[in-house]
Amino acid sequence: MPRPNARELVAGEDVDISPVLERHPMDLLVSFSALIHYGDSVQLRREVMTAIGFPSDDVQLFLVVNQLALRGAMRPTTLADAIQTGRSNMTKIAGRLAKEDLAVKIPDPADDRGVLLALTPKGRELGRALVDHDTAQMAKHVEGWSQDDLAMFRRLLARFAAGIGGTLPAATAEAFGFPRASDVLAEFAASEQH
Repeated sequence: MPRPNARELVAGEDVDISPVLERHPMDLLVSFSALIHYGDSVQLRREVMTAIGFPSDDVQLFLVVNQLALRGAMRPTTLADAIQTGRSNMTKIAGRLAKEDLAVKIPDPADDRGVLLALTPKGRELGRALVDHDTAQMAKHVEGWSQDDLAMFRRLLARFAAGIGGTLPAATAEAFGFPRASDVLAEFAASEQH
């Protein structure tokens, strides 16, 4: 963005340009924000698309394949919420997915009038490549961690996610794929017995 005319600028010394949040390395909000921005970056998504040989440069198609790979067939309205787009745009995305042979519409077995989007064999192959890529990246990020630290991190992160999901309306929690608190508690109980 080019600098505007000097008359449109406020003197820099008249404005506090420091962050509102003190950037302490152990602050939960600092860490959480960094992870969100990292995971939501278009640059990262494009790098992953290249790494797995995604057949299109359409980030929205990639996001849908990612959701379907992680969660299975989904209603278009839920997918629209999950990838933060409008429902009318989801219809266009579904058409592009079909054209690329990545996903198809199927009848929703739970709703006589509804449809689901499901991965095709080609879409599943890309979904597998995506899951394998992300799993390998996660392994790199925790390389050198003890098994106890890794187990604790998994439990606490799942508990944290379930806590957030539990504060959201059910449809929103579902759209974003939050684990259910009851499932996390069951896993906690099972892990405590081992």
